[in-house]
Amino acid sequence: MAIAVVFQVPGMTAEQYDRVIKDLQAEGLGAPDGRLFHVACPTPDGWFVVDLFESEEKLGKFAGSLMPILAAVLRRPSLPSIRCITSLNKMKGDMMRRYLFMVLIGIVLFPTTSCTQDRQKEEAAIQALSDKFATAWNQADGTAMAMMYSEDGCLIDPFGVEARGRQAVESLLTQTVTTALKGTTTRFTMDYIRFLKPDIAFVDATQFINGAMSPEGEPLPEAKLHLVLSVVKKNGQWWFVDARPYWFRLPPQEAMEQ
Repeated sequence: MAIAVVFQVPGMTAEQYDRVIKDLQAEGLGAPDGRLFHVACPTPDGWFVVDLFESEEKLGKFAGSLMPILAAVLRRPSLPSIRCITSLNKMKGDMMRRYLFMVLIGIVLFPTTSCTQDRQKEEAAIQALSDKFATAWNQADGTAMAMMYSEDGCLIDPFGVEARGRQAVESLLTQTVTTALKGTTTRFTMDYIRFLKPDIAFVDATQFINGAMSPEGEPLPEAKLHLVLSVVKKNGQWWFVDARPYWFRLPPQEAMEQ
């Protein structure tokens, strides 16, 4: 029974794909035994690969060599989704090629478009959650900000103050926007979103804070923090689960010059 293996690899580059191919060729696997067809193409957020093998046994043998190479090149290789194709055994020549072409149209083009559209929709929803949080911050509404966290949400601020649970998060946020950062405004940019599952995402973001004052009452320049988030989707809505805002430290030489 023929089997199709579909790799969707967010973040993979053309250079990384070429490296994988070269490493496979170095192992004598540029054209592995039993592979009927291979196609690869970039997507807006990574790389898409489809391999067709004549049997699961030959696919498994190839995968034993492929996965260590992927691990070395990507560090976190995407696990392939596998779809079986059962109608190839009696097909030969042009009929096989036409069938493979139609399979690739269905497997590559349509799921890729759908996947990209779904990803963009969820990314926009996570950005909207952050925009809503910024609006609540600008209104110094700690309760509204905390309500965007899950019940077991956790926030650790840049000074190491830890708040676990929505009630504790509310207390910390309220204190933040009514004391040291009273009167400030904020905004967020989503720098990178990695979907670990369709309803769980890891987010790298940047938070900008304006309007802060020094203890002497002097205006401070815009603050730029890196923000690591984990977010989860429940009942059709995204929630903050963990938030870790912090500043990057300057390299030693730059710190000495300052």
